[in-house]
Amino acid sequence: MGLELFDRGSRPISLTLGGERFLEQARLIVQLADRAVERARDIAPGKSTILKFGGSAIGHGPVADEVLREARTRFPDLDVHVHLGTTPENILALNRRALDVVYAYLPFDSPETPQYLRLGLMELVLAIPEHHRLARLEWVPREELRKEPFLAMPKGLNPRFADHVLRSMFGRTDPPNLVEVSGIGANRFTLVAEGVGITAVAVPMEALLPIRGVVYRRIADPTPTIEYGLLWFDDHISPALPAFLELARGIALAHEAPASGRLAVPGLIST
Repeated sequence: MGLELFDRGSRPISLTLGGERFLEQARLIVQLADRAVERARDIAPGKSTILKFGGSAIGHGPVADEVLREARTRFPDLDVHVHLGTTPENILALNRRALDVVYAYLPFDSPETPQYLRLGLMELVLAIPEHHRLARLEWVPREELRKEPFLAMPKGLNPRFADHVLRSMFGRTDPPNLVEVSGIGANRFTLVAEGVGITAVAVPMEALLPIRGVVYRRIADPTPTIEYGLLWFDDHISPALPAFLELARGIALAHEAPASGRLAVPGLIST
């Protein structure tokens, strides 16, 4: 390509600015290719029913992943088409009846009011530079958060959800040291390790990876959480949707967590 995509001199290896821009366009190409394949095949050989599922481009809660896995196992004649996008994009597609069911984080906006099934909760935990003063604490107070540069996803991807995350952590939607970071995935941990700022990690969707220069701490009560679930409309459904939702209800019930309070956070590195 005549272009350097990776900075191999850093640990962990990270994308260059050119690499980040290439990745954004590559994702669009993959999405277009997926749509072309779907239109060409209509339905996979050996399958009799299609379910169009709107998935999150930033990842799913573990209960949603289990629902998708179990659906493919228990319903061998079901062809699950997963369309990845942001929650607002998927909800608009759901309102157009282009999708049968979508994964969503709360809160969300929708032109119509869909049905909702709660699947689970995630807790927001802090990723902090290893030698930062906050790394000495086991529980980080809210007032300390407001003093630090905070790395967050661009609000424009999902404005209402982004405001919810900020409000749950800072008590306001415009904290004084907000730093919006494009490519909010693993790249932000590199920035944390470099001392650029701190960031939130949604567990158990995101694993607390042992990254050199990064430690993880919980936020003092009240616990900041994210709720996620499924959205659908009863007036436009795949024939497979009722069975899919019944499966989802059973799995969600088996994993039921309290509406508030602390979750088990595997891999949490504490003092």
